[in-house]
Amino acid sequence: KQHDSNIVDVTVQLQFWVTDSTLRLPPCSKKNLMGFHDVTSGDTENENDPKEEDWATHLLSNLWHRLLFKQKKEEQPSTPPIELKVRYTYQGSVYEIAVKDEESLILPNPTAFKLGEAGVVT
Repeated sequence: KQHDSNIVDVTVQLQFWVTDSTLRLPPCSKKNLMGFHDVTSGDTENENDPKEEDWATHLLSNLWHRLLFKQKKEEQPSTPPIELKVRYTYQGSVYEIAVKDEESLILPNPTAFKLGEAGVVT
């Protein structure tokens, strides 16, 4: 579910990373994780998940896009840093935490901000 061009609901994608009630994301750009995509590219498809095109076409298309992006990098206005913001429920309370794109994340997390009780906050 997409709210605007810079916010994407990745609830389902994050479920893949949950084991024994703990979410663990590696310290890498989230656009490289299955089901995620680069929100700065304007493309809503994950570049790591080719759908109908064959792998060679997909690879060449990505290479071409990256070459064009690098050439135009100086012309691009600076974009705000990408972060992953997660809101989750743990032991009856709702928490929220944000990490930079290439930071790891482990939930539950003692540094997460408690928003309130689960019945009151969604």
